[in-house]
Amino acid sequence: MNPSYNIQIKETQPGFISLTDAKKHLKIDFTYEDDIIQDLIPSSIQDAENYMGLNILQKDVEATMQRFPTTLKIDFAPLLGAAFTVTYFDTDNQEQTLPATAYSIKNSFGENPCFVLNSNVELPGLKDRLDAVKFSYSCGMDLENIAKPIRRAVFLKISELYEYRTDRAEIVSTRGNALLRPYKVW
Repeated sequence: MNPSYNIQIKETQPGFISLTDAKKHLKIDFTYEDDIIQDLIPSSIQDAENYMGLNILQKDVEATMQRFPTTLKIDFAPLLGAAFTVTYFDTDNQEQTLPATAYSIKNSFGENPCFVLNSNVELPGLKDRLDAVKFSYSCGMDLENIAKPIRRAVFLKISELYEYRTDRAEIVSTRGNALLRPYKVW
């Protein structure tokens, strides 16, 4: 089953790395490159997210599919809290909410978690449509209490992008990636 995803970055994010933080790390006190440095922050965060296979910034995720899955891999992790909802369109095409006890979250070390259908759950009938079932949840990290190695790795990536502003063959932030490796989803 291949769900369709709608992902929105939350408009308000707790402070993670500000322009002031980045300039302090770069040891810069002038202002004429503030726009450049500001642009490097989200690029560095995205590079770290891509390496780890996890989301740093907080996002709202909706996964829609045609039928109820037995298991659904949570492709956008980590979950931000344990709250999620499952809605569906019944045979009368009315949107309904499945009881919270219908699915649970299964965690496995080094892998993204999964939504797992609990045993003895009787699922209702569905309207025949591509978006008949929708899982809604939030993902990302608790930015106010993020692991220090992840924060440090993002600073190293900002430094590298600032220092090397031209296209290069392959930029590998070895120290930054080494700091991120324990958090990587394989």
